[in-house]
Amino acid sequence: MGSPQLSVIVVNYRHYDLLKACLRSVYASRLRDYEVIVVDHATNAQQVADLKREFPDILIEGINENPGYASGNNMALELSTGEFVFILNNDVTVDPTVSNDVLREFRAHQEIATLQPMIVLQQDPERMNNCGLDVQYLGYAWDRCFKQLRSSCASAVKLNAFSGAAVVLRKSAVDTVGRFDENYFLYHEDVDLSLRLRNAGFVIKYTPTLLVYHHYSFKSEPWRYFYLERNRWFTVIKNYPWSLIILSIPAALFMELGVFTYSVFKGWSKEKVRAWGAVIRALPRLVQLRHRNGKTHITTKEFVKGMKGGVVFAEVNSPLLRYVANPLLGIYWLLIRIIVGSSAIFFIKNERTAKIF
Repeated sequence: MGSPQLSVIVVNYRHYDLLKACLRSVYASRLRDYEVIVVDHATNAQQVADLKREFPDILIEGINENPGYASGNNMALELSTGEFVFILNNDVTVDPTVSNDVLREFRAHQEIATLQPMIVLQQDPERMNNCGLDVQYLGYAWDRCFKQLRSSCASAVKLNAFSGAAVVLRKSAVDTVGRFDENYFLYHEDVDLSLRLRNAGFVIKYTPTLLVYHHYSFKSEPWRYFYLERNRWFTVIKNYPWSLIILSIPAALFMELGVFTYSVFKGWSKEKVRAWGAVIRALPRLVQLRHRNGKTHITTKEFVKGMKGGVVFAEVNSPLLRYVANPLLGIYWLLIRIIVGSSAIFFIKNERTAKIF
């Protein structure tokens, strides 16, 4: 018996009820010729035995610790044998209409590395969780079309980044650029891998015919901001063209001051300072990663296409961001785009991308 077409992989951390719902939805869908791999962090032997009784065909890899989202998915990718990989969060369920038809687009267009499903809110299925991620020129990223009606997001488009909550990957493309960066632990791993794929000339595409549901919840514990801020800068330094980094320095300094001031009022300034320290210590490694995998296949002009000028945090209502920072960031972004569009030096394909594993 040959390898399956598709490997469905799920990383779980203590939420076995959500995991069961996710797996039941996979088996109830129209998917065929697939394998299911679960990497279970902080594993519970009794719960694993219960899972095996209900889902005897799945492969479960139990880990006693919690090494993070990236590590769990990399382990599952290593174990997978499918040509394509469907990554699902444990709090995601797939629609019964999901089938192997999605793989036809991969086979018809070899440049496509990832297909992003339509991810709707489990608690309000007529509204979007996301259809991929928007990326801003300072590295901020957020859900595209968050809470918009799903009917308004019915067109397939190319993306700057996919959402790791649910995505179908061409495994050979991931092997070309390297898997998720395990130094991230959580947050921005999907953006980092997306940009590495784009730098290598691959396409990331949103396909609304692939539907999943997400138990989305926003958690603003202070410790999370350390990873958000640190990993944002990891992603910029590893993947952005040097020309864009240099041009963005004034805007970055302005925004760093604003974010630090905001963090003081919100009680996570220590995490922001820790993030700065972590980025400074990691600089030699991050720069080395830029040069490990040769030249990119896109120009700076192509890299910035579709990037955003302002910052959108759907769950954060800040008048200063909306009425002061974003207009200034937008004006500066317009200036950068004019420079990039008019200067031939920025069209040279001389940047490098990083292969992690």
